[in-house]
Amino acid sequence: MLDADNKLMVSWLTYAHHVALMLTHYNFCKSHTTLKVTPAQAAGVSETLYDTDWIAKLVANRDPKPGPRGPYRKRTGSRTIFQTETLPQSKQRHPQPRETDHSDEDTT
Repeated sequence: MLDADNKLMVSWLTYAHHVALMLTHYNFCKSHTTLKVTPAQAAGVSETLYDTDWIAKLVANRDPKPGPRGPYRKRTGSRTIFQTETLPQSKQRHPQPRETDHSDEDTT
């Protein structure tokens, strides 16, 4: 259930970011024909017409800069990623059908 909740939260965050980008473009970058200016200029919030590079710089400046990576964790022992031994029949996800012994049956 937690995985489904996390996927839903990520999808809502993605949607919210998309709406924020679209509203920023609509209000600050797009000059409307009826207003002859952007809605932000008409409301007195901004005096300049911005472009999409301005939005990209805002997003890039908001994200934290990646720092140096820490040391990798060293492998211990000789354990491999893939185990080659087979699991017992009861532990397998898809157990194989058991072979039946037909030696007791009459074949007459």
